[in-house]
Amino acid sequence: MGSDNIPTILYKLATHILALPLSHIYKTSLQTHIIPKIWKIADISPIPKIPQPTIADFRPISLLP
Repeated sequence: MGSDNIPTILYKLATHILALPLSHIYKTSLQTHIIPKIWKIADISPIPKIPQPTIADFRPISLLP
């Protein structure tokens, strides 16, 4: 499940329905050189590199919408 709380299986089942509208949105964004603000927002989660981490042993992972 992603940051939008929609199960990935739903996206897989609706691929044939979502493909055309999503491609239109992406193409329009590229043609107009306008990127929606929601696409620029990411949730940053610290992930430890080792089992017993200190503050320096975390790496940031961006979760995008």
